[in-house]
Amino acid sequence: MSEHQHLMVTFKSKPGHEADLKNVLLELVKASRAESDCIRYDLSQSAADSELFFLVECWASEKSLREHQQTPHFYEGIKKIEALAAHTDVHFIHWLEPGQ
Repeated sequence: MSEHQHLMVTFKSKPGHEADLKNVLLELVKASRAESDCIRYDLSQSAADSELFFLVECWASEKSLREHQQTPHFYEGIKKIEALAAHTDVHFIHWLEPGQ
């Protein structure tokens, strides 16, 4: 059985494009959450910097993450994000618990 895949993605919008980037990311959230192997797909925006967004993802397996990355909504979203974001950082993460 494959281990869940957890990602933390940060997006910094180009100046003046916060609302457009937010809308694109929310479209991606809606479509991605509809995928059967999506466990978590949560978007937040910094309270201190409106240009900064955080996306936390969890997928059932590495295979399901790869399949997500092949969907039309992912490809379309990436194209739009590239036009609106000054930079994007993707990190594979492991959640930590006390005693680990």
